[in-house]
Amino acid sequence: MKRYTTLATLGFLSMLLMACGLLIKQGGDHFDAGARHQDEGRLQEAITEYDKVLELNPEFAKVYNNRGSAYSGLGEYYNGLADFDEAIRLDPHVKRAYNDRGVAYTELGEHDKALADFEKAIGLDPNVAGYYLNRGLAYTYLGDYDKALPDLDEAIRLDPEYAMAHGLRSIVLKAIGRSEEANVAFNRAVSLDQRLTVLLSVLRERIRAGQ
Repeated sequence: MKRYTTLATLGFLSMLLMACGLLIKQGGDHFDAGARHQDEGRLQEAITEYDKVLELNPEFAKVYNNRGSAYSGLGEYYNGLADFDEAIRLDPHVKRAYNDRGVAYTELGEHDKALADFEKAIGLDPNVAGYYLNRGLAYTYLGDYDKALPDLDEAIRLDPEYAMAHGLRSIVLKAIGRSEEANVAFNRAVSLDQRLTVLLSVLRERIRAGQ
């Protein structure tokens, strides 16, 4: 009797493992599809795929972070913040979630909260140029150029061809009266990415409006 019970139990466990494997595969397929949509700018489609992953596994921190980034890309910053909060609750070491939440706070004008998140992201990984750029931008919005400039210098040290870092640095240098250096930085930015000619003009106006 014990032998048959054991065989039946093994059969049940085998079926359970197969079902779990299928769920994992389905979740992975939806995650990959969401990531592709997101990379190609189809953010609403990405959110739909991430929703499907979370139906299968609601404890997947990276999915909340990716979905939060998609929401932020659509300008739905409060939905994004909710997802970043959940990602961090599930895994406090997801460095990108702090950075991405900081970006959302920056867009909402909550620069002190943004700075706290960028500090956390940099603390978890001090070798990501984008984290310094984002913190430098938050300082720039606050008019704290003395702190913004070292962050932008560090972003460029980590990634010498980081066009946006050169561009934002040109804005900061101009603001503190170092016009000649600002022109050099601007020319360097545009040489790396010609689209920045327009984008930096828009950013300059946003910074003025935000201060």
